[in-house]
Amino acid sequence: MGKEIFQRAEALLGTEALERIGKQRVIIFGTGGVGSWCAEALVRTGVCQMTIVDFDCVDVTNINRQLMATTQTVGQPKVEVLRERLLAINPEAEITALQKTFTEETADEFNLDNYDYIIDAIDSLKDKALLILKSCETEARLFSSMGAALKLDPTKIQVAEFWKVKGDPLARALRNRFRKAKQKPQRKFQCVYSEESPLIVEGQESVVKGSLVHITATFGMTLAGLVVQDIKRLVLLLLVMVTMGVYAQNNNQKRQDIDLDSPTFVPTVKVGKVLENGDSIQYMEMNNVYVYPPITFSSKKQQQAYNRLVKNVKIVLPIAKEARAIMMETAEYLETLPDKKTKEAHMKRVEKSIMKEYKPRMKKLTFSQGKLLIKLIYRESNSSGYELIQAFLGPVRAGFYQAFAWAFGASLKKKYDPEGIDRLTERVVLMVEAGQI
Repeated sequence: MGKEIFQRAEALLGTEALERIGKQRVIIFGTGGVGSWCAEALVRTGVCQMTIVDFDCVDVTNINRQLMATTQTVGQPKVEVLRERLLAINPEAEITALQKTFTEETADEFNLDNYDYIIDAIDSLKDKALLILKSCETEARLFSSMGAALKLDPTKIQVAEFWKVKGDPLARALRNRFRKAKQKPQRKFQCVYSEESPLIVEGQESVVKGSLVHITATFGMTLAGLVVQDIKRLVLLLLVMVTMGVYAQNNNQKRQDIDLDSPTFVPTVKVGKVLENGDSIQYMEMNNVYVYPPITFSSKKQQQAYNRLVKNVKIVLPIAKEARAIMMETAEYLETLPDKKTKEAHMKRVEKSIMKEYKPRMKKLTFSQGKLLIKLIYRESNSSGYELIQAFLGPVRAGFYQAFAWAFGASLKKKYDPEGIDRLTERVVLMVEAGQI
């Protein structure tokens, strides 16, 4: 069957978006009434690399709302039963089932940096808070489910940024916990929640919270929808990344791409001679050689994360350097134009041509590579993407692009800190430039 499974999805999303969906790495914490439906929706839409995490086994009380819970699966591990179902949908998918719980003791075992998307569908307040904090420290996109129990009206289900969720007791409890601990998530994230007031049946206040499948499944489907929409928008964001390096050369001039085979990225040795007091003196000029202490990895997953960083730098750094060269040429060219009107007209033509020219390259980048590109362009130009767009295209367009990027977890204002948070990236960049790795 292969690609035929996703024919209808491709017809709506397009080939590029479907290909990108297939490359994303997703991890779902909690495969109950919300997480199980989210997992199925994502696999049916083309996600091929998924990890599902849940410690519980199917209980008879799960049958009314959880996808894989039937009278035949009672007593079996939830993740194993769900994995079988997902593979029945797409046998070519890579589904990893982990019968574990995300806790303070086990958090480091999951290596969240390995994923592009993290879905939080767990119930425990303590563990949920920890997962949110840990996820927001990574480059992955986090989508979180608030409380789906004690709700009846599916039309009340909404999506909002965590700090703007209203009327949800679980979100309120999480916010209070973060404030008391003086430990807030490092970035914003979207949540699925219901505005409906919890329904309490008289005389059953102490009984386990009731829930229905049409609510929990809608929560899960909405989470899956957020992921799909995010991936669809990513193609446009990556094009915006490069728009900041507008192409403003004459149509008669041809630009040469910088790639990993250029002298910038391989060791070079230049031999020459100079005349000193009548004597000819030979000299040899070599690339810088950087010596760092060896990196000690605490786990195999940590080493894999480093290897992925090296790979991403090698992919993205040439684009950042190319953008710098283009911007310098652009600035010089704009100085030759007679007035503001002529410059603006030229920039509109340039902006349109950039989108067309860079589309094939940008669609191959992952979300992590796109965010790395933002930082490396800052490194090369000493200006943020926002400042560059503002300088070339004006404050209105810069504000639009920044709002567009912020909508799904990126920022064109992000700076590069080679002595702080980006210290390891700077080490890799320098060694790649010198041809040492």
